[in-house]
Amino acid sequence: PINDLSKVVRVHVATYQAASGAGAQGIAELEMQIHQVAHGEEPTIQKFPYQLAMNVIPQIDVFLENDYTKEEMKM
Repeated sequence: PINDLSKVVRVHVATYQAASGAGAQGIAELEMQIHQVAHGEEPTIQKFPYQLAMNVIPQIDVFLENDYTKEEMKM
């Protein structure tokens, strides 16, 4: 085990969530938004609470009492 080599004090993790995690509707919305943004249009927001196309969203899901999000707790 890794603890035999060195005591693990902290682990930093980054995850990248896909629009496909929301199913076909998620993929369709992302494709539509990419098309809209590429043509200078305001992207339509339906399935997700924020624009996904050309965007980075630092938080997924709600915070729990332990100050982690539900998505982070899956880790």
